[in-house]
Amino acid sequence: ITFAKRGFGQDYRAGIKEGLKKHRIMTKVPFQFRNLKHYFFIEVQLIVNVFRQVENKIGK
Repeated sequence: ITFAKRGFGQDYRAGIKEGLKKHRIMTKVPFQFRNLKHYFFIEVQLIVNVFRQVENKIGK
């Protein structure tokens, strides 16, 4: 609904459709210790953005 209100409804539906078609053929990237610093960086970014979203919701 949010995407449709902003004018992205058609693109959103197309993305969902593509994801449903390809989800069976996609493979998971195997874990590698050499990428551990990247995994931590991504996790920190996700946590920081959660707090930003909570702050935005409380601030309104």
